[in-house]
Amino acid sequence: MVPRADATRAFNDALRAAMHGTVWVSGCRSGYLDRHGTPVTGPWTFQRSDADMAAVESDEYELIA
Repeated sequence: MVPRADATRAFNDALRAAMHGTVWVSGCRSGYLDRHGTPVTGPWTFQRSDADMAAVESDEYELIA
């Protein structure tokens, strides 16, 4: 199973929006950003991240063989 491209894009867009105004997306180059400038850390609480992982949306994934 892999995440669908549109689901990945939506997640990364939400991540960038949530990180807006923080030092993590200020234009710096660091190990906390991937090669596209997307933060590899999350702005959300552990509880939200845990809840998101517990409620996987199966339509956001595709099965590849």
